Amino acid sequence: MTSVPPPAPLALQPAAAATQSPPPATTQQPPAIPALTAPIPILSQLQEAAQHVVSPTHDPALKIAWCRDVFVLVDRASGGLAATDPPVGPITLVDTALDRLAHTAIPIVLQLATSHNPAQGKMPLHVAEAISMRANFSASGAFPDLIRHNPRTAFRDFEAAARGGYNQAWFRLGRDYENFNDHAHAKECFERGVKLNVESCLYRLGMAHLLGQLSLPSNPQTALPLLQRAALLASLSCPQPAYVYALLLLSEFTQVTVPASLLVPLIPPGSSPTLEARKHLERAAYLHFGAAQYKLGHAYEFAEPPFSFDPLLSVQYYSLASQQGEVEADMALSKWFLCGSGGAAAAAGQVGAGSGGFEKDEGLALTFAEKAARKALPSAEFAMGYYAEVGVGQPRDLGKATEWYQRAKAHGNTDAIARLQALAQPAPQQLSRQEHDSITETKLVRRRTQAAQRAESQPLSP
Repeated sequence: MTSVPPPAPLALQPAAAATQSPPPATTQQPPAIPALTAPIPILSQLQEAAQHVVSPTHDPALKIAWCRDVFVLVDRASGGLAATDPPVGPITLVDTALDRLAHTAIPIVLQLATSHNPAQGKMPLHVAEAISMRANFSASGAFPDLIRHNPRTAFRDFEAAARGGYNQAWFRLGRDYENFNDHAHAKECFERGVKLNVESCLYRLGMAHLLGQLSLPSNPQTALPLLQRAALLASLSCPQPAYVYALLLLSEFTQVTVPASLLVPLIPPGSSPTLEARKHLERAAYLHFGAAQYKLGHAYEFAEPPFSFDPLLSVQYYSLASQQGEVEADMALSKWFLCGSGGAAAAAGQVGAGSGGFEKDEGLALTFAEKAARKALPSAEFAMGYYAEVGVGQPRDLGKATEWYQRAKAHGNTDAIARLQALAQPAPQQLSRQEHDSITETKLVRRRTQAAQRAESQPLSP
């Protein structure tokens, strides 16, 4: 909860729609389905634009925007977006096309970063951003063949970028001071960013006041307005504030207790803490924050107020979270596909995939459980043993079941111990398919059915 995401480059909105022909006036278009996530740069479009970007006469502001989009994809491919600070060390891009674009973009950044003469007056914003990008690569050493790893040079560049007008650099400068335990200068940098509405600075200073960090006393009354501002400004490069603020509104932030009375002034007229939390959770999920996507998947699965019961939306959000590396989402998907929406969807008046229901798919149940198990999630390792024992998505195999149960046991799963004991009997007590059906009905289907029925009988807006 306390980690602060670094200000990675912001993604530009794809402009492809501007080139599409409008539909005939006589054609009635179906209502648009709102996108669950924000657009991110598209590799093929960046490749097409590259030939223009490298031209010496191309607008430098557009050049830096193109580089920014390339680095968004680089960060996503290397896992840098989810880190508290950018990981240090060379990165290897499996996608050779993206690697070529990165090696095209970095020389452009280096050229733009040195293109301003102080005698010319105020530094252009694209130059300040280029200096900040150069600092990012000096700090991380991600591409040592182009920019040598040098944290000292990076620090000077972040300072130059911040003073040159690239406001997001105040956060990175503050983090550098913080890492040196120079809390006074760190706070000064974050406070400068707060005055400029830099979301990462608002978030970091808000968390410091909330948790008593940076030599500050814990003061929720000071922290909450900062965290609310950060949540409202949450972006693709800094989505976490919206998620954390939602947890505070739901009283689910476990590291500190916030009196409900302090939240009251922050709730708009006609709303409630729960409805505001929903808005911010959806915002964080829209900005590709995996933890928020998982939480929404869970909320739609079990109809947690103010959410309805919606199997399809649950699976969609779990799938998005899975793509962001949320291992619990993989296991949640496995459980959904193990028995489908079935009776639970029918209880909510949803029958068939077109209206929110879907059939079970044991092959997908096995695939997602294995994905989670390969990341050493104990419950997934147990599931792999169980699926092998019962024959879910595969032939029954007690040897494989025992192997997976042993892994789960080694990682602390107590259910695995019971299954190992049962299978170790002189006459192994192997679960039958009928017992499996009974277990899934009791542990999964019935719980979802109850959630669907509860959602039907209660208002969505508490």
